[in-house]
Amino acid sequence: MKTKILNAFNQELKTIRENSVVYSEILNDSRNLKLYELASFEGLEENDFEGFCMDSYDLFEEYLNELGVKKEYIGRTSTFYLNGHYLDMYKYDYHRQINPKKITYLLCEYSGLDADYIKIDDTGLITDLVPVKMSDGSYRNWEDYFLEDTDLDSYINDLTYYADTFLSDIDAIRTAYEYIDNFKENQIEIFKDWKEC
Repeated sequence: MKTKILNAFNQELKTIRENSVVYSEILNDSRNLKLYELASFEGLEENDFEGFCMDSYDLFEEYLNELGVKKEYIGRTSTFYLNGHYLDMYKYDYHRQINPKKITYLLCEYSGLDADYIKIDDTGLITDLVPVKMSDGSYRNWEDYFLEDTDLDSYINDLTYYADTFLSDIDAIRTAYEYIDNFKENQIEIFKDWKEC
């Protein structure tokens, strides 16, 4: 049973573990919304520029809300990181790096698996299930924990749910950055279309 449990949990966490560097790069990415090209566009009237910027910003904020993404400004600048709705729970370190070991502990905790019963290596792999010393000095074996509290499928389903929320946040952040990049790349054409409306 131990092998089945370890394999099931580690399979669910595999994608996060294998892609933690990529996810950290996405989390460390940043943007600003300045439209330098449009600001220097010949014949641009100030009222039009302000109106376009306000309308575009409102649409951008709505889009972020739909994605479940929020801005996190860097100091007192106009540059920001994007953060997902659920990512705050995962407490990446202060360098915005995904710590696979910490992620595994948190995902197990959120799914109801008591972290005292698991050993996790630095890569986030669950390496063993261990007995836990109870307050009366006795030990409770991990087999009893699974048999008494719930079935294995319930833990795996919960773990899958929380792993999926983590991955959906990463995808939402990537999508939002692509939206910003596309908007800035096509700002003149978008402005011309806005002006015609």
